[in-house]
Amino acid sequence: MRLLSSCFPIALAAVLLGNASVLAQENDDEAKRVTEALRAEYLKAYNAHDVRAVTALYTQNAAVTYPDGEMARGRGAAQERFREFFTEHDKAKLDIVIESARFKSPQVLLVDIVAELSDGPPKIPPRTFHTVVFQRQGEGQWRIVTIRPNSRPEQR
Repeated sequence: MRLLSSCFPIALAAVLLGNASVLAQENDDEAKRVTEALRAEYLKAYNAHDVRAVTALYTQNAAVTYPDGEMARGRGAAQERFREFFTEHDKAKLDIVIESARFKSPQVLLVDIVAELSDGPPKIPPRTFHTVVFQRQGEGQWRIVTIRPNSRPEQR
């Protein structure tokens, strides 16, 4: 009996860790699924140069730092920036490669991406790295809270 009672905590831990692993995998799969859907929606709007559709994916108070170092605070500022950008670079196209996606909480999704811009301004490198934070809104819709460039060792 003593052996059985001393093995129980070990067996329970093994079961719980196994369940935690399954839950972590399910979370990873869900994060990837959500991120892929957001990526497709963003690219469709961006590559159509649809300012309203792109910025509808941002929260009202979103904070965006662009690769050229400029910042936009709020959806209105992002709209103005996109309007100017698309007017000046009417052939610009974007692709996004998702490097990682993970839930920080049920309401927050953290995504690392590589943005590949063609026909953009010379001051912006064609390949840039970013961290995007999404927040789940009231109706379950995910919206961009922040986008900020991050550097990779090869960029330093």
